[in-house]
Amino acid sequence: MTRVRDGGKSRSTAACQVNGHSGVSRGVQFGAGADRLTARVAAPGRGATGALQVRLDSPKGRIVGVLPVRATGGAGTWQEQSVKLLHTVTGAHDVYVVAAGGAKTAAIDWLTFRK
Repeated sequence: MTRVRDGGKSRSTAACQVNGHSGVSRGVQFGAGADRLTARVAAPGRGATGALQVRLDSPKGRIVGVLPVRATGGAGTWQEQSVKLLHTVTGAHDVYVVAAGGAKTAAIDWLTFRK
């Protein structure tokens, strides 16, 4: 299991607020591989609020996963949401989370990659 957190910063700062931009974690070690993503997110609104694309090595890099984000009941209400990755990821990579859709897709507390 590989857990990625926003550089030790609080949930409400830096790349945690993802709304049409990207956040990055550099040098994430996937070891023998990961094929599942779980993210702890907070998303306002109702229903689907957009999606988080997980890309490797650049904001326009290969998409290895897309997490459709469901509303959690508010910006301060956190839930874990999961998806199977499109490809098994191995080795070390910079991981970019790119928001797609919605005025404010989600706030991210952490991401976990596992097999």
